[in-house]
Amino acid sequence: MIAAGIGFNSQATSDCIIEVVRATLLARELELGDLSAVATSLAKASDARAQTAAMALAVPLLGMPDTALEAESARAISSSQRVQALIGVPSLAECAALAAAGENASLLGARTSNDVATCALAVGGAG
Repeated sequence: MIAAGIGFNSQATSDCIIEVVRATLLARELELGDLSAVATSLAKASDARAQTAAMALAVPLLGMPDTALEAESARAISSSQRVQALIGVPSLAECAALAAAGENASLLGARTSNDVATCALAVGGAG
């Protein structure tokens, strides 16, 4: 399973989210067909922009509970003071990807970003 964790700000459009996911896959020499799911926080999973992006990418959108995100904090590669202050984890994209990909998941590198969204990929055997 390959999960794309996403984070985005209030200025993001669904197209911006799709763009960062596609760019992250390309940077890791992966294709859209390799992607199993998009994951983010429960709060952001209820956002129409995330839902539209997941539908366009033809994968399920997984809303990860805060406890699952927090459990992955120590394994994040990147850190944002803003994200840490807002949601209590160093990188929403990285923690969401790890949580969604399963217990033995690993990041396929640090998150990538555009001006309004971030994406990280994790690979694991469970989802």
